[in-house]
Amino acid sequence: MRFSICVPNFNYAAYLKLTLESVLRQTGAAFEICVADNNSSDGSQALIKRFASENAHIKCAFNATNLGFSDNLLAVSQMAAGDWHILLSADDIMAEGTLNFYNDFIDTVGPGKKFAFHSSCDKIDSEGTKIGFLGPRNKVWRTTDIDANLSSTMGCDVYRVDSKEMLRRSLSTFYGPFNFAAACYSASSYIQAGGYTGGRMYNPDKWFHWRLLTVVDEVFFLDKPAFQYRWHSQNQAAIQQKSQALKYLVDEYRNAIEVTPEMLSFAQMDTTVLQRNFIEEVIVKQAFAAIKNGRRKEASRVLYFGLATFPVQSNRSKLFWTMKGLLLLGPIGTWAAKIIRPQF
Repeated sequence: MRFSICVPNFNYAAYLKLTLESVLRQTGAAFEICVADNNSSDGSQALIKRFASENAHIKCAFNATNLGFSDNLLAVSQMAAGDWHILLSADDIMAEGTLNFYNDFIDTVGPGKKFAFHSSCDKIDSEGTKIGFLGPRNKVWRTTDIDANLSSTMGCDVYRVDSKEMLRRSLSTFYGPFNFAAACYSASSYIQAGGYTGGRMYNPDKWFHWRLLTVVDEVFFLDKPAFQYRWHSQNQAAIQQKSQALKYLVDEYRNAIEVTPEMLSFAQMDTTVLQRNFIEEVIVKQAFAAIKNGRRKEASRVLYFGLATFPVQSNRSKLFWTMKGLLLLGPIGTWAAKIIRPQF
């Protein structure tokens, strides 16, 4: 079995049919679809059972209770029997020909290589209308990373980065290296990296991907939209925004304190720099966005969270104190935030 498409679901019956059908239309590579339902109450379970009864490609499991987001990712991944895993949200779409495209890329890189990769995604709304595009994040993927030979072979820009360098970039920016739906990695790498453990509330994929970087040699980005990422009021990113950032910040703080000495050594970084990165790439950015949009109470909570977590690095950061100043200026600070461009 070449691919395991792992679909974690919770109350996405409105989208799940389209998601499963988009995978079932794939040709050119052997695949299975693993679906783990997280105790849905919206008709998802009946839909999954019907699809599983009609398609030999599909196997399913139903959690007796809601395990939470990260544990359901772990549950569905543990069902996988394929050589390569793709974690596909139950509201996202796999574009036509994606598995064939991914299969060709794996064969092009060659056997015996330890690598992971992902692609760009079209961004769609709840009705399936394209509203944007998710390409390479320029702080972790750079135009200088483009491999001319691979790009010519694959018919699109292919970015290639040593995994140590990508981990350094990721820890410097607190970005994830891969798009959630589009990431593809070998089953052996998944096991070696420890899977979706760690108990993150919003970004278990980022924490896993950081650890994945320590067990592969190279990572790639294929600049071709192989998936459609759906943005709607109930998806994970939207819920994260509604939470006013604090649960997200808890996840990011845990990332900062749970990065192991081995990971830091691998990325050629020390704890002090990592803490500073957390303050300036997470706390400062979240506070600035809140100030700019007039959410002063949220900005205050974010800044105090940063001060409580790493007081030394907060007090040493000019950007942190700039945010404190903007906050103290009240409406004038909000006006100023809309016209200044901080260097982060």
